[in-house]
Amino acid sequence: MARILIAEDDDAVRSFVKRALELDGHAVIAQEDGAAAAETLAKEKGAFDLILSDIKMPVMDGIAFALIAAQSPGSLAAFIAEPVVGATLGAVPAVPGYYRRIREICDRYGVL
Repeated sequence: MARILIAEDDDAVRSFVKRALELDGHAVIAQEDGAAAAETLAKEKGAFDLILSDIKMPVMDGIAFALIAAQSPGSLAAFIAEPVVGATLGAVPAVPGYYRRIREICDRYGVL
């Protein structure tokens, strides 16, 4: 199966995605932010089939990490867009135009 690198600062989301992918037979390394994921990517010499990244994270955001990941030959980067804002608000859909704007940013930097 695939070797997958995850960059996600939310513990619950990171754990859920990692476990789901592992149950499907994939080898997964999960990091808490883009900087830690970039270090792992360098240490592993880019040997991942897929990279999943949140956009808004501390230390290094998903766009900065994706720019680094895009330089790794053969890697594919994607971002995680969870619609959960917090335990008290529950699931909240993205505001109109959010995904279009994310697409524009990714296109501008050639990330996806």
